[in-house]
Amino acid sequence: MEDTVVVHGHIMSQPTRSVMLFCELSQIKYRLQEVNFLAGENLRRKFKALNPFSEIPVIVYQKYNLWESAAIIQYLSDKFSVDNSYFPKNPEIRARILAYLHWHHENVRRPEPTVEQEKKLKAKALGVCNDLEWVLS
Repeated sequence: MEDTVVVHGHIMSQPTRSVMLFCELSQIKYRLQEVNFLAGENLRRKFKALNPFSEIPVIVYQKYNLWESAAIIQYLSDKFSVDNSYFPKNPEIRARILAYLHWHHENVRRPEPTVEQEKKLKAKALGVCNDLEWVLS
């Protein structure tokens, strides 16, 4: 069986980079299988078999595939028994990290906004640092 996590994504993708960085920091063996999303490779039938939503990153490990970077990080942590400062086993600290990962998708990473949405997002972004204070407490 393949002992390496295959990360299907692109280095330009922040979620792909977060999965790769987590693997490196957690000493999980991985390799990047580049998906050129700018050329639409993520929209092809072969990629949709891995992720029906056509988004990167996707991982494949021992014939199991998973998408969404927050879910991938949690899965890899459980699968490889990660217990480090990036994803500790302590349930209270881990829950804070998971809360942030889920919050991050909704509040920091959004699809390309319209001009009106962009104004609102800029205003919201100014308050992000203040909103993150709970993570440190």
